[in-house]
Parts: sequence; C-alpha cells; structure tokens
Amino acid sequence: MHRDGATAPEHELVRSCRTGEPQSIAALVGRYQNAVFAVALSHLGCRQDAEDVVQDTFMTAVRKLDTLQNPERLGSWLCGIARHKALNLATRRRATLSWDAAALSAATAGPGCGVADLVAAAEVRHAVWSAIADLSPLQREAIILHHMRGYGVGEMARLLGVPVGTVKRRLHDARHRLKGELWHMVGEELRQSTPSDDLGARIQRALEKARAASRDALHAEALHHSAEALELIGGLPEDLRRTELQIQALNIKAQAVTFPVGGREAMAIEEQVLGLLEGLGDQRRIAEHLNQLGVRYANQRDAKRAAAAQRRALELYVELGNRGGQGVTLMWLGHLHLDDLAEPTEALACFERALPLLQGGEHHAEEAVCLAHIWALKGLGCLVPPDGMKVYDAVCDWLETRPDGVHFVAQPGFGFTHLEHQSEGALAIDILQSAGQARMLVGSGWHPGETWKAPAFSYTMRPLQLTATVLADDESLTIAAGTFDHCLHLRLRIVPDPEDEGSEFNRRLNLGNCGEKHIWYARGRGLARFTFEASDGLHADIQLTGCRLDAAHDDFLPLAPGNRWEYRAMGFGGRYVQQSVYEVTSSEGRWHHLAHWAWAHLTPGPRA
Repeated sequence: MHRDGATAPEHELVRSCRTGEPQSIAALVGRYQNAVFAVALSHLGCRQDAEDVVQDTFMTAVRKLDTLQNPERLGSWLCGIARHKALNLATRRRATLSWDAAALSAATAGPGCGVADLVAAAEVRHAVWSAIADLSPLQREAIILHHMRGYGVGEMARLLGVPVGTVKRRLHDARHRLKGELWHMVGEELRQSTPSDDLGARIQRALEKARAASRDALHAEALHHSAEALELIGGLPEDLRRTELQIQALNIKAQAVTFPVGGREAMAIEEQVLGLLEGLGDQRRIAEHLNQLGVRYANQRDAKRAAAAQRRALELYVELGNRGGQGVTLMWLGHLHLDDLAEPTEALACFERALPLLQGGEHHAEEAVCLAHIWALKGLGCLVPPDGMKVYDAVCDWLETRPDGVHFVAQPGFGFTHLEHQSEGALAIDILQSAGQARMLVGSGWHPGETWKAPAFSYTMRPLQLTATVLADDESLTIAAGTFDHCLHLRLRIVPDPEDEGSEFNRRLNLGNCGEKHIWYARGRGLARFTFEASDGLHADIQLTGCRLDAAHDDFLPLAPGNRWEYRAMGFGGRYVQQSVYEVTSSEGRWHHLAHWAWAHLTPGPRA
C-alpha cells in the first residue's frame, strides 16, 4: 500500500499567497474573514471597529506569511493576530473591552426593519446584547463563532488554537451565565445578526465545513459539503477563481470517497483535477498532482499508469530545477519496484538517489521514508527477499507537539503484508499509528481518571467511536527491556458507530481497528508496551526491547533527533525473524519525523 499522508489545503494556499497571487489572497480572505470578524467583534463590541480590524489583520498576515511555521494552523494564527489588534485598539481608546449594547442592537436589526419594528424589539435586543457584553471575552468568542458564524466545536478549536474540551467549557460557562430563556434569545439574535451571504461566502463556508469533516474522518459530511460547494461553484462565471475553487472542492471529495466508496472513484476525481491544473498551465502544481495521482494508480495495482505519471512528474521537476520534487518522485518510483519486494536492487538505487535531493530542504517526511527503506533493505542482510516474507513497512510517522500534547499527524510511506493466520496481524502493527487513533499520543498534564471521546478513522462513511482514559501516571512495568517505574498507562476503547450502513466488507475492515488497546509510556524512555484485544479476535502484545537516547529526558515521549527504539511482537517464539525500529530523523520546532521500518519473515530452516 502506497501512503501519501494527510492532505493539507492550507499548505497550498499559504505557498501561493507568499508569491503574491491575487486570487490566492482573495481565497485566504474569503476562507477566514468570518472567523476573524467574530474574534474582533468579541473584544471590541463595535461592528465598524471590528471591520477595520479584519482589514488590518489580513494586510498584516499577507506581509508576515513567511513567519508562519505551520500552515495547518493558519486559522488560529489569523485569529491570534485579530485578537491582538482588537485589544490594542481598545487600549488606545482607553475603552478596554467596552461594548456598546445599544449600538449593536440597533445595528443588527437589519435594513428591512421599520421604525415600529425597531421600537418593538429594542428592549429585547438591548437586553440580549447587554447580556453578551457581560460575558468574558473568550466566552463571547465562543458564542459568536458558534451562533453568529455557524462554526462547529471542532472547527472552533482549530481556529482558536485550543483543545475541543476548552471550547465546550467556554460554551458551557456562557450558557450557565445566560440561563434559561436568555440563552435561547442570544442564539436567535446572533443567528439573525448574520449578514446576508454572497455566493463567495457561501462557497467558502461549505469548503470550511468539508475540510473540518475530512480532518475528523467524517467522510459522509465531507462528501456532502464538498458536493454542496461544487454546486455553488457552478454558479460562478468561468474564470480563474472558479477553477481554483473547483480544484479545492474536488480534492476534498477525492479524500472523502477513498476508503468508504473506493479508490477508483477517487482516481477519477483526481484525473478531473489534473485536467483543471493543465488548463491553468501551472507546471509545479501539475507535477505535484502527478505524484498524487501516481500513488492512486499504484494502489489500484495499475503499475504502468503509476510509473508513467511519476516519470512525467520527474521530467517537469527537472525542467523546473526543483531538487526536492525530483527527490519525492524518485521515492515514489522506488515504491513501484518494491511490490512484494520484486525488484529490491532497483528500489534501493531510487532511494539512494532521492536522499541527497531531499536532505537540507523542506521534505523531512519523504527523507525519513527513504532512510527507512535504505535501513530496512540493508537490514534484511541481502537484497533477495527471504522465503516466507510476512511484513515489510517503511514509513514516516509524522508527529506534532502542541500546547496540549504530542499529536499523530500523518504517515506517508509504503508497506505490504502476506498474512496467512490471524495471529500474524500482530507483526504488522505500527504502534505509534495505532496509538494515534486517540489524536494525542501523550497529553500535557494528563491525570488518572481523565477521559475523552473522539471520532477515529473508518473505512465507512461514519467514523469509529473512540473513548480514551488515563488509568495511571505512576505505574510500574516489567517488560523485555527491563523494569520501569512512573509509567503513564492509557486505555483506548474503539467501537463502530451503531448506525453505520457501510458495506459488509468495509465493516469487517473496521473490526480490525476496534477493540481495547492499552499503551504504557515510561518516563524518559518513550512508548514501552502496547497491547490490543481486537474485535476480530486478534491479540497483540508488543514490547520495547531496547532504545538509544542521545540525551537525558524526563518526557514520556522524548523526541530528540537520533533517538531510537526497537520493539518485538511477543508470543511467537522463534517462528519468525522480525524487526520493528523507530528513529527520530528530524525535530524542528513543533514537527517531528520518525523513520519507521519493520519486517518479519519465517525463520529459515526446518520448522516443526
């Protein structure tokens, strides 16, 4: 299976905005102006001032885009700029957080209201806006984003740069203060206060909802909102803006249908996107999309079309002088030689050619994948695949450190399995990816008894339902690598959605991810043990057998470059030769890339 990791449209938007493309800057404003306005209004209480802050925020953002380290957090970065500017403006006027409820209640009455209507509603509106003014600024941010702008809790968390639980608490606290009928009046007033939308704003809102649903594995919602966006886009004149918006919506749609519907449907959508990009004539983006389309072809076992797409991409990157793009493409070409380890020598040559092109640039994930392949192939001891090959995996486990903990982001790379017995499934588990179903691998300040719920990846339209619980933070653990004290113990329970109507085949696939997982982290060492009792009957017990840490750490998951961990699936005796290794290849700011390589094959020689 060829894995291209998580798509991130914000990366493309930020990159094109940095070149000064007017259409991209307009898309940036259209995507985030509602959220930025809500934040500004929450702190200023004056529509005119809030609109001024919106304009100032985007002018500043375009100038300072080069300072944005993580494009995926573009929304929270913009909202942070708006919040800072709003507070500065209020301070300069010596009216810190001073709301004018009367002006707001009049301003939100709407242009179609007559004098009699205004008088009849004046007292109610004034009471509502006075109640909003009495909330804290952060509570106002939450209710204005939620009621006036229609954002869901998950998207609000991303825009505000806080955990979902924090958003829920702010909404709960606001509701507690606005008790009873007043809470419903506030919601109704804010919904009525939303300015009438033009077509562009409706398109951007549909795209925002589609992206948020896709990130949360809500495939059905992502498909619905991307289809909604495409229908609205059809009402635009045929110009560059329409084409760019179509590309955005189709990319989200392709991601949404990949697993629940099938790769062929996604491939057809990707081909449609390629046609639109060719119409624009943007060679760099065409090459990038050919990489992506080549992966689609490979996953559909169409090696001929996959190779043709990647070779065309390589030609374009050479013409552009893009070394990083050449390295990425050589990596994907190497994967095409590796199906069933058919041509390991040719594959190794591709990875070794790609590595120097990737090093020193921004392609840390692809660099980690190439290193994983090189170390895996050489670790097998020969370039002739041994008999009884069960598992081969060479990927990058991509992690991010956020204020609330360490998160699993994506896993580009390549792998295959040839499993004959259910028990052999334990040989194929990537414990970091499997633990990453909880979104956070390790949280900041977790305490025993803490629990939370989250949607998890699913092969059907409805996400799996995950419940995570911290069982202990000072547990003693004895495993293959020794005895460790002060361990963090986390339990994950994953069940299918009871209303899931996916195909029987896809629901069976989901059972392989459902069940109960236990994860132990040893302080200063990292992930020490992983067990899984799956709903399909699989039992796995994977333990740390050794580690190399370049410096002393007190973290439950130390991520300094060079740190390395080795694991073994227990209970197999000497039946298999197995290796599973993680090594941190880069750690810059909040991003961490781990090369993970794993293989298992039957032990050579006579077997009982």
